[in-house]
Amino acid sequence: MRLLGLENKSFKPLLFLVLIVIAVLLRAGNLGEFHPIDPDETSWLMVGTSLIATGEPTGWTIFQGVYFNAGVNAEALVTPYLDHPPLFSLIVGGWAYALGETDMKKLNWELVRIPMIVISILTIIFTYLFVRRAFGNTLAVFVLLAFVFFPSHVVTSRIIAAEHFIGLLLMIGLYLFVVFETTENSRVKRIMAMMMALLCVVSLMVKLSAVIIPATLCLLALYKRRWRLLATLMLASIVSLLVLLGYGYYYNWEAFVGIFQSHSGRGQNFAHFWTFFTKLNIGHRGFFDVSIIVGLVGMIGLIIEERVEKRGIYIYIPFLVVSFLFLYVAPGIAYGWYKYLFYPLIAVGLGHVFAQLYRGRYEYLVLFLPMLSMMLQHSRVLDDQMKRRLMVMLFYGLPTLTLLLGGRFLRLKPVFLSFLTLLFLFETLWFLRELGVAKDFLDSVF
Repeated sequence: MRLLGLENKSFKPLLFLVLIVIAVLLRAGNLGEFHPIDPDETSWLMVGTSLIATGEPTGWTIFQGVYFNAGVNAEALVTPYLDHPPLFSLIVGGWAYALGETDMKKLNWELVRIPMIVISILTIIFTYLFVRRAFGNTLAVFVLLAFVFFPSHVVTSRIIAAEHFIGLLLMIGLYLFVVFETTENSRVKRIMAMMMALLCVVSLMVKLSAVIIPATLCLLALYKRRWRLLATLMLASIVSLLVLLGYGYYYNWEAFVGIFQSHSGRGQNFAHFWTFFTKLNIGHRGFFDVSIIVGLVGMIGLIIEERVEKRGIYIYIPFLVVSFLFLYVAPGIAYGWYKYLFYPLIAVGLGHVFAQLYRGRYEYLVLFLPMLSMMLQHSRVLDDQMKRRLMVMLFYGLPTLTLLLGGRFLRLKPVFLSFLTLLFLFETLWFLRELGVAKDFLDSVF
């Protein structure tokens, strides 16, 4: 425990601050590049800037026929654009509008992506706060470490996609609920309840998939038999739905209903949810990040360790709700950005694997060692195949030796912490190459 300063109260704020600074630096590198899902990113911005400038949303759509039948000029861009609610677009588009970035063909991507970096850092912070409040400081520190260096999140956090914002709201909601449950102060309870209700009110105006937020909070309140809170959250959810319907009615009810029908008419493929394991992409771009698999399995391990009827419920219910969403929507093509809202929970699962190894739980090596080996290959630290094999022998040999010797001469904890440092180094080198940061320097050194 003392190795990471988890028992040193004066060191914890410093560790937190250092990790957050590292998280910002990693995510802000080469911020103007990397556009794997354009024109979707441009459309999110355009809807917000047009709504502010003209009072009507304009955006790119694949449902031209719906708009044409509703009497809207259905070209590549449509006005009013009703494919998605406007709240997220107003946030990112409002920032772009304030900077004067309204020409979608000449955007300064480095500037317009700044809100996404803020969202990603806030997601990391609230995930840490939620885990610390629900499961304790040790797990929270390892979740923070895991999230800061989570390759898929580092790379995708710059991408303008509503799912990142939904993930943030989900973690804020979980944190508020845990504070509500663990405090004895009635005034704090009322404040937490009001803030959860506010989350439910705004959720459907972000994107329809943000229904996971009121669904998660309502199910948690139902499980804990918090009847007054449940009634408040359900009322807030109804208000959110009415606001969304009012928005559609105001602009073009026929097109609004037609878009809903078109979304529900997409082809189904229930294999979509399991593409977490089989299709490791980040939106029209392959990115074989095995952290996702380790995190998902670790998340299930955390639910089992903490027991569903106790603290495990805080992970079980959002996992259940999100998996239902994926299976209900189930599009034939597994768009990578739908998975972004799951990243905070995956980071929690990763942190659980690390924390269990820190405590000497050898069984979690079956997840960690393959992950470490794959990250070694991704990082290209060693291009020689034989050297990589020798390194993998070391990875597997040292923990096995500690097990066989019963920890008499060598203990798992220092071995694991050394390997965890290597893992973060390999991950950093990998996503810096992916983002094109200091490419020439990295190629000359490694």
